[in-house]
Amino acid sequence: MGRIFGGIALAAIALSMVVAGCGGGDEEQTLTKAEFVKQSSAICKKGEERKNEQLTAALKAQTESGKPLKIGRTGKEALLSTVILPPLRQMSEELAELGIPEERSEEAEAIIKGFEDVIAELEENPGSALKSQNPFTEVNQLALDFGMNNCGAI
Repeated sequence: MGRIFGGIALAAIALSMVVAGCGGGDEEQTLTKAEFVKQSSAICKKGEERKNEQLTAALKAQTESGKPLKIGRTGKEALLSTVILPPLRQMSEELAELGIPEERSEEAEAIIKGFEDVIAELEENPGSALKSQNPFTEVNQLALDFGMNNCGAI
C-alpha cells in the first residue's frame, strides 16, 4: 500500500498533480497466449489510466476546495475504496471476461484470480492496504512473468 499511497503523494505533487481492442467474453473463442497477452495488457493499461484519472480528479477537487491536503488513515481507506479500487475492479472483471488461452492456461487463471482476490480483500478490508508492501506485488510478478507488462505495475 505504501506504493499506492506513494503514488498518491507523487500524483499530488504533479497536481500542485478496458477496453479498446479487447475481445468480449465469447465462450466459443479461444485466444492464443499472444492474443491474451496483447488484449490483457490493453485492459490493464486502460484500468491504470482510469485509476489515475479518477485519482487526479479527486485530488484536484480536494485542492480546489481550499481544504488542506491531509489524508489520515480513514481518508486513505476512503480514497482507496471510492477512487482507486473501482477502476481496478472494472479492470479485473474485464480480464475475467477475456477468456483464458489454452497455452499456459493455469498461469493465466492464477493471474486473473490473483487480481480478483487482492481487490476483494482490499474492498473488504481497505486498512490492509496500509502495509508497507504493495498488496499487488505477487500478482504483478505473475503478470510480468507471463508477459503482461501493463498488468505488472498495478
